[in-house]
Amino acid sequence: MLDYPRLVLYEGFGEQDAFEITQKGWFAAHIELDSEKHYILNFYDPVWLTQELSDCMRSGGQCYAEPNLVVVPEVTIEAIQNAIQVLLESGFFDTIKRED
Repeated sequence: MLDYPRLVLYEGFGEQDAFEITQKGWFAAHIELDSEKHYILNFYDPVWLTQELSDCMRSGGQCYAEPNLVVVPEVTIEAIQNAIQVLLESGFFDTIKRED
């Protein structure tokens, strides 16, 4: 039996991958709430988000939008798992579209 909610990492995801997502400052994560409820959330750290906003505005962007954006203090597996629990408890997943 699987424990839910859960962060689904790609096969072979290891310590180096975890280090790299922290260094990049973002990660598109596959979340399963149960066997039929799947979501993709985009986790950014504040530094990465600031860079994205600055780049967008410098290039003449009129707005910045990112589907299912979640900002965490640092993009780590632990921070993502903690955020998933907070989002679940707050009803966040009821407000966004599931993946098919």
